[in-house]
Amino acid sequence: LEETLQSLFDQHNEHRLFFPKLIFAADLLFTDGSKVLTFASTIVLQVVHTAVLFYLLGKAGVTGRAVRLACISMLLALLLSPMQVENLTTGFQVQWALTFLASTVSFAILATGYDSIGRVLLACSAAGVACFSMASGVFTPVVLLVLSFVLNTRAETRAIIALSTVLYLVLFFSGYHSVAGHSDPAESIKRVEELSSFLLAYIGAPLGFAVFGTEDRVHAAVLGGIVLLSLAAMTTLLTLVQRPSLKRDARLAVFAVMISIGMSGGATALGRLDFGIDGALASKYMTPALIFTGCTLSVFLCTLLGTNLKKYVGLAFSCFAVFFIDAQNEHTLMAKDFAVRLHDKRTLAGAALLTGVFDEAAMVAV
Repeated sequence: LEETLQSLFDQHNEHRLFFPKLIFAADLLFTDGSKVLTFASTIVLQVVHTAVLFYLLGKAGVTGRAVRLACISMLLALLLSPMQVENLTTGFQVQWALTFLASTVSFAILATGYDSIGRVLLACSAAGVACFSMASGVFTPVVLLVLSFVLNTRAETRAIIALSTVLYLVLFFSGYHSVAGHSDPAESIKRVEELSSFLLAYIGAPLGFAVFGTEDRVHAAVLGGIVLLSLAAMTTLLTLVQRPSLKRDARLAVFAVMISIGMSGGATALGRLDFGIDGALASKYMTPALIFTGCTLSVFLCTLLGTNLKKYVGLAFSCFAVFFIDAQNEHTLMAKDFAVRLHDKRTLAGAALLTGVFDEAAMVAV
């Protein structure tokens, strides 16, 4: 039992995949390692994430049938986008959906109700799931602690969150080792222009591809990131003007999600800058980028509802959902091709293993 628990906590690249490994084990136990369970889990987690964000928007003041329909359409179009093909078709990538859902749930619990001990423990537990699902989740307890101060929660609440944050960080970094082949963060931080471009491309790729096309993917992604950050900054200022007191404002949970994803993108840039800025466009990074896009547009939606433009909000966001879906035709075809090639490779690998005959070319494919 001790060895099993240790293997669950073992470092994999820069990650601690404790909770994803439980899903992998369940897939091995109940579906013979076919990845059916992990694939289904990814889809379900993304749908649940959509529902949680939709709930937060309702708490933030998004009302009216037309506006709510436009909002849920936009979120579903983003969170189930084929741009994240690697995460949707490769069972091993379930941690991407799990990590960011756990982060959102953690912030939502704290921001939308009275900070009773039970709710605080639930929020800390969700932060722990995020932290030990992938390295990107290590920022969740830190952001949760900051959020507890912004919300002006009780001293007991802040103390519990602070203790859990310290515990999670100690557990995560205990015995941690640097990953061979990754960039040196101390050197990467000196390359400010490249670092900024990587981060902008990381968060802006989905919007950039949809609006500016894919002919020059890096520039389109960077432009998308600039647009999103500009919207986020403008929305933050307008939100503070509309609601000087943000205590128990559900929008704070959405802002927290955006900040944690931004921190994750920054850490990714520090460790992978040597792979080039186009490395930020990998399909596995599209999941946090799509969530960031949905959160940014969602809080922008909430802000518009407090202005004279509120009558046009539903129509505008419905049009965006239709436009975004239409712009993904190319990505849908790419996703289908990716899935077919992946299936062929798995079939070849399985056949090679089952024959028991050593074939060098086949084993390379395995």
